[in-house]
Amino acid sequence: MVDQPNKPMNPYMRFFLERSCQERKNGAVDWSNFSKKVAQEWKGLSDGKKKYYEEATEIRTKQRNQILVMYNNIKKSNKAPASPYIRFFKQRYAAYKKQYRNVDPNEVTQKIAEDWKKISEK
Repeated sequence: MVDQPNKPMNPYMRFFLERSCQERKNGAVDWSNFSKKVAQEWKGLSDGKKKYYEEATEIRTKQRNQILVMYNNIKKSNKAPASPYIRFFKQRYAAYKKQYRNVDPNEVTQKIAEDWKKISEK
């Protein structure tokens, strides 16, 4: 699963997927003509049937989004806490960047590392 969802399925895609599953169950599928055949079937569907696919798609999209939110929350909660050095670095980087405006960011990082080494273990 991904953090940022791809485009959710639209009603036609849901119809196409359902039809392709049915065709696979029936045996060999002539894929070269299948898309055209399904497109024609879709155009011929009544508004009521299309509404069914729209509602089914909406329900599944809501469920999918809820699952993605839960997944992302779990993923965030499983991160290890930042090390003391990383916290020290993040706290001081902006201030050092202002103080040493004309200095390369690598040198700012080196200055923070030097200050870190000067700190006692306590």
